[in-house]
Amino acid sequence: MEERGQSTDRGNKALSIQYTNNQIKDLQEEKEHLEHERNIEIENSTKPRRVSHGNRILSSIFSFARRRKSKHASGAEKTTPEAQRGTNSKPRKEPSVLERNGARDQSSSSKLEQSNASIKKNNEKMDAQNLGRGNSVDSTVYSGAYDRIIDLAGFSNSNHRQTRGVDLHQKTNLVDRSYNAALQQTSAMGCDSFEIAIYHPNRRLKRRFWNQGEVLKSMAWLKRENTKGSDIYIKPGNNKNEGIILLENLSKKSISELKTREVEPALILETSPKKYEAWIKLSSHEIPLEIASLATKKLYSAVEGKGYIPSFHSFGRLAGFTNKDPSIASMFGHPSWVLCREASGKKATASQKVLKVTEKIKARQDKEQMIRYISSIEMAKKGYSKTK
Repeated sequence: MEERGQSTDRGNKALSIQYTNNQIKDLQEEKEHLEHERNIEIENSTKPRRVSHGNRILSSIFSFARRRKSKHASGAEKTTPEAQRGTNSKPRKEPSVLERNGARDQSSSSKLEQSNASIKKNNEKMDAQNLGRGNSVDSTVYSGAYDRIIDLAGFSNSNHRQTRGVDLHQKTNLVDRSYNAALQQTSAMGCDSFEIAIYHPNRRLKRRFWNQGEVLKSMAWLKRENTKGSDIYIKPGNNKNEGIILLENLSKKSISELKTREVEPALILETSPKKYEAWIKLSSHEIPLEIASLATKKLYSAVEGKGYIPSFHSFGRLAGFTNKDPSIASMFGHPSWVLCREASGKKATASQKVLKVTEKIKARQDKEQMIRYISSIEMAKKGYSKTK
């Protein structure tokens, strides 16, 4: 997402860490530079210096001036306040080169500590803003660079990290987009149980019957299967529709048409670029299989203008995983992600109307089928009587 220019919590945290590391490097270089200058000054102070002719003249002038000054001072020695108090004034001692360099190093180290403290304060403030917990920021302990990278990637590694005051599993889920997408989809579908299908063209089909909590706990395993080339599908479990139907291979125009007809989907997934799936909730309880199948066909033909052919036993895709369809990969150069676009979980406004119309159509079809059946029996009787 960062490559697309979209800001994310993980990207902001990575940028803050990079900025902090750059500041630490700059301060370390400045410290090394100061230590180098100090060593050079120490070496220069220890080397013997040659006295030039000009320095000899200046030293003789200064020594003559000091002798003359001391002579005048000895005459006034008895009248000075120090002589009256009986104490001798000590001359001020000039700091040596080592002392000056030590003071300079101490000031630079204090600046370094202040800078580190400000950086730490800014990082804590940024973490609080990213996690959305105000001032209650967790203190994470990493055993190495591997753990820090894993944490930034959003995967859990509870054996190597310790947090204080924050649930590690909950913190990990904040940045796990696959987990959040699956959570939104299963919540919007609102089923008591789900049937998960792991389909690979060269392997045996795997089926699992889980509730919502079991689906979310198995996300790591589902991710591995998806990475190996399997597609992840989902539908209501126990061979029950639980009042929800699926429309596949819809365009964006068809989604708008459904909303215009007040048949708002409870869940909209983008399975590939410009291709959508819509789960429509018609009832809060299970509806007959014939009514659900007929409603699916009629709604699809109404918005798409063509007959509906259900695929893969009415399974829909699970959001947060990649679509391994070879045609999509060859078209775009990579598998596309199944994205959760809308997840209201609400029942359609015209759900009762759709069910009533579907029931009337079903009754008329049953009546026509019965008439055809009776007429075929009568035709068979007439033919039998004529032959007899």
